[in-house]
Amino acid sequence: MWAFVGGFTVMTVGVGSCGTVANSLILATAPPGRAGAAAGVSETSTELGAALGIAVLGTAATAVYRSNMADVVPAGPAAETVAAALTDPNLVDAATSAYTGGVTAAAAASAIVLLPITALTAWALRGSPRRTPAHHGHPETQG
Repeated sequence: MWAFVGGFTVMTVGVGSCGTVANSLILATAPPGRAGAAAGVSETSTELGAALGIAVLGTAATAVYRSNMADVVPAGPAAETVAAALTDPNLVDAATSAYTGGVTAAAAASAIVLLPITALTAWALRGSPRRTPAHHGHPETQG
């Protein structure tokens, strides 16, 4: 359990940091009169990305779980959900292992997708001009 709590803590700190930087970047580059629209687009895309990520990675984890459980138990509730499998003491180890395999596969798929995106982002931002926080690029605040 502590491994999960530790990993989840690291993940949420990373997501929080990235979200803060992304929102700052979006709002700092939007014209002052369009900041509300920029914030709305940012929030909508964050929610859409989270929903799609949960759907796709959840589907991958479920597929791996079901595949692993198919070797242990015939079709039925225990082969479909962890909760149903845990009601049978004989299936606890198999269900735990299948679930762990599913989550591991989903995490690996996520990492495989994120690595090239990270590289592409770093490449795309390599020549970006750096702005000082005091100016935010607005002519009225530049000296």
